[in-house]
Amino acid sequence: MARAKRPDCYEQLCGLAELCRAVLDAAGHRDAAACGRALRELRLARGRYRDRLAREFIPPVGAGELMELAQALELIAWQAGRCAQSAPASSPDPGVCAAALGELFASLGSFHKSPAPLLACDRLRALAAPADSAASPRGPSAAAEGLCAALWRLADAAERLILQNL
Repeated sequence: MARAKRPDCYEQLCGLAELCRAVLDAAGHRDAAACGRALRELRLARGRYRDRLAREFIPPVGAGELMELAQALELIAWQAGRCAQSAPASSPDPGVCAAALGELFASLGSFHKSPAPLLACDRLRALAAPADSAASPRGPSAAAEGLCAALWRLADAAERLILQNL
């Protein structure tokens, strides 16, 4: 089967998720420069995605939920970049976050047949739960708290999209 010349909006959203995972991977290696490059690429891609949603969803039913997911991905990437620049503290492991993000977006296409996407949302929320206070006597950094809030926001947005489409 020949691929369409233009991927659908879901495929583009998965592309944004891959860019976000690249930022998380760079953050895991504490490479602030790579985080910055991947974040710039993600921001440009999200702008193109926003424009495409505005053109193709007339009326824009469902576009709001998709755009909320795209914005949450950008926020996660931005917070991961902040974590890469801060001292290692009690932030969620970026590699684990990247894996959970990949799990969620890989399973989104099967939510009619499987509970996997909702379980992936729960896994993201578990990563976003407040860290054990014994991990760092000073508590989580502002960047770590921001990353946790962004992960929670993405999980909520994905869950709303899934439940609206059941």
